[in-house]
Parts: sequence; C-alpha cells; structure tokens
Amino acid sequence: MKKTLRLFQWVFLLAGAAALGYFLFAIFDAHIYQAREQDSFEELRRNRDDSASSSASANKGDPNLIGRLIVPRLKLSVMVRNGVDAKTLRRAAGRIPGTARPGESGNLGIAGHRDSFFRGLRDVHKNDHIRLTTLDASYEYQVDSIQIVRPQDVSVLKDPGHSALTLVTCYPFDFIGSAPKRYIVHARQVASAERVAFAR
Repeated sequence: MKKTLRLFQWVFLLAGAAALGYFLFAIFDAHIYQAREQDSFEELRRNRDDSASSSASANKGDPNLIGRLIVPRLKLSVMVRNGVDAKTLRRAAGRIPGTARPGESGNLGIAGHRDSFFRGLRDVHKNDHIRLTTLDASYEYQVDSIQIVRPQDVSVLKDPGHSALTLVTCYPFDFIGSAPKRYIVHARQVASAERVAFAR
C-alpha cells in the first residue's frame, strides 16, 4: 500500500513538473517571439524607403505577420498574425479568419489570450485609443463599446458598415480553466489610413 501511495505521489509530482515546465516554456517562447518580431518590424519600418524589392522579400519571409497593436493608455503592445490556432495565440494576437484586413472596410477581428497579451483589456475604457500599425500605414481606432457574450455569439464580428476593430478574449479574466464567456471590445476607426502613420 505504501509503495502504491508513493508511486502515485511520484506520478503527480512528475505531472506537476511537466505542466510547470510547459507553462514556463510557453511564456519564454512568447517573450522571445514578441521581442524578435518587434525588432524585425521596427527594422523594416526604418528601411521602408529602400527599394520595394527588399520590402517584398521581407514580407515573403513571413506573409502571416499583420503588424503591431498598441493600446497606449494600457501600455499594451503586441504583434498580430493571421489566424487563431493554438501556436499563433501562444505567441501573438491573431486576426480572426473571415474578418476584414487592415485598410479594408468592415470589421477587423483580433483575438488574444486573457492570461497573456490581452490581460490588460480588463482595464480598457470607452474612448480609449487603439493603434494598429502595419508596414504600409497606421490605423487609429477609438473604443465605443464593451460587452460580454457567449462564445457562440458571432454577431460581434458582423460588418458594421464602416471600418471597425473588434478585440476578443475570454472572460472572466481570473477564471481557472476554459472560460465560459467572451470579452468584446468594439472600436471605430477615427483616423484615415494615410501612409503618414509611421509616427509612434
């Protein structure tokens, strides 16, 4: 009996160590990815006046990179990629497939984990400004509403008839396990997408 109990203790200990190891790996991997992509993105922006071929070559190397999302008041800054698969959302925020792209009319949906990149959204306020910078331009948005919905409510991504941004994360923020609801931040584009928006 004692041997069996000791065996179970070792199994639980190893399982806990493995879970902790994966958690630390995920944090480290996300941090390294974000730092590398931020540096690469800044370098591409600095070299934007170089030949078009160099830009095209860089884009070809990572066609899924969208740009950088910043919420200045929250000091939230995260690189955004195409897709919402597990690997993408572990390393970055992800553009939701089927939603608009930067510069297009319609609703651009971006998802992120509540316990990492989008954790700061718990303190977002109406009228907060959000900036999405791509290699071509920068787009300014202003938060006009915040709501909590069930995961099945995809109406939050519908086209509002103007250029808009919707940020999606799980809710409640402190829930342990798979959260039952979604926290939605709606914002309207408030500045034209002129290619002057490389100002920080």
